[in-house]
Amino acid sequence: MSKPILSALQDGENSSVSECGAPDFALSRSEVGDIGELAFEIEAQKRGWLVASCRGKCRDIDAIVKRPNLLRPVSVQVKTGCLDRKAGGYKITNGTNGKLYSAQAYDVLAAYLPDRDQWLFYTRAELGNRMKTSYLPSELRVISRKSCYGAHGGTTPDRDPDNWELLDEVAQSFQ
Repeated sequence: MSKPILSALQDGENSSVSECGAPDFALSRSEVGDIGELAFEIEAQKRGWLVASCRGKCRDIDAIVKRPNLLRPVSVQVKTGCLDRKAGGYKITNGTNGKLYSAQAYDVLAAYLPDRDQWLFYTRAELGNRMKTSYLPSELRVISRKSCYGAHGGTTPDRDPDNWELLDEVAQSFQ
């Protein structure tokens, strides 16, 4: 008999979370991605952004966000960061189905870290031609710093999560 996809928890009962932020029951990568996209839309609206979602698989953008007082919207690609326990950080992809997103695909990549309930933002330009980047939480940066380019060894500078101000900076740069 197959395991149910969804089940109710009793009061006081907890469900553990897997390395990619999915509960113990089986979710596909696509379903985990859909949950991340919905979480982004909700959080962006809470922060005063107008949000238009772009439904459909294998698209260059997942959402378009706009401040009510600014002219140009910002296109956003949403990814869910997967915790890599061996490396001690999160893997974040800059592509889909093994293909790198083009340099014009989106303006900002929003990476959701579900087990921390935090967001991490990168501009498309700073990710360059890398298919993957990684994020090392600040509490682990000093312990495992391996290069002068950042905790993860790439050319993307270290950053703290929940850097939502990057969306505003990108939107204002279009004015």
